[in-house]
Amino acid sequence: MSQKVSLVSIEGSTSVHVDLSMSESGNISVSGQEFGSAPEAFWGSDEYEYDLSIPPASWDALIIALGRKFYGDAPSGTDQFMAELDKAGIKNLFVYTEEWPFDEALDYETASLIGEFANDFWPRISEAEKARFLMSLIIKHYSGNASVVAELEDLLKASGSEFKTWSWC
Repeated sequence: MSQKVSLVSIEGSTSVHVDLSMSESGNISVSGQEFGSAPEAFWGSDEYEYDLSIPPASWDALIIALGRKFYGDAPSGTDQFMAELDKAGIKNLFVYTEEWPFDEALDYETASLIGEFANDFWPRISEAEKARFLMSLIIKHYSGNASVVAELEDLLKASGSEFKTWSWC
């Protein structure tokens, strides 16, 4: 069964609708439509559609990138990130250690957030749980944000992850 959540729904001279979905085949997609004056001025057509498809192979890197972006600089970033896991119904298997197995260039908060988490905890989470968690992070941080596709695409590019996009006008 596929899931679909509305992230953005703006009505006006340019209407913007962006949805987050997960298909039966397991791909997470952020797709949108824009109608009205802005697409007409930019594309010469009053309708513009686009889609960002995120394959399961890219979920880990995107979750870590979202963790860095939204929780990496917070003094309690690791706790906040773990609270988001709990909200998504994922049992916290994270084991904290005082050892420093990271590149010295990383600050301690970022390392504690992504290092142990990525190496020890993340491989023990099922694909269904990863998908649910990724979708919950996108909903939490991008609801109402019409530039969600561009921002996620930038994070995917920066992490070297694969993704597919298409657009039509």
